[in-house]
Amino acid sequence: MTLYSRNSNEHEVEKRVEGFVFIFLVMLVAIEVLLFVLATAAAHVYLKSLPLLSSAVIFLGLGYIIFILFICLALFKIPKLVIKAVKVFLIARLIYLVPIFIENFIKALHNPEYVQAGQSQRPLFDTALYAFLVPMIYVLSFSILWYIYFSKSKRVKETYAN
Repeated sequence: MTLYSRNSNEHEVEKRVEGFVFIFLVMLVAIEVLLFVLATAAAHVYLKSLPLLSSAVIFLGLGYIIFILFICLALFKIPKLVIKAVKVFLIARLIYLVPIFIENFIKALHNPEYVQAGQSQRPLFDTALYAFLVPMIYVLSFSILWYIYFSKSKRVKETYAN
């Protein structure tokens, strides 16, 4: 005798968020929210002498976190919007994050204490370049690979395009 019976809608929702889509969801919640908080905080500190621009960066950062939460909700409740929302998010995150990482790289080159190169045996430029390349490679590969997956995957089209 079963104490709990599942209706077909619960099974459909479970089936929608599995495999690579589940990995995408976990990455959004676990990594992307933290990435946007850290990137927004870094940009805010660097731009605090320009209060209007600094406020705009904070507003955009919060907007992206809300957009992440919307995508998470859409994965479960609004499947028709998922593909388009994910693609817009992936492009928008590049437009938002790439300039922040470039700005951090430039700041690191002009302010040796920003990178704290004294803790490393590498020259300042190498340390700054490494601090720039690692997040930039992550941001670019995340956006490009997930964009391709949500564009080309037959399973995603069958599950979310209808």
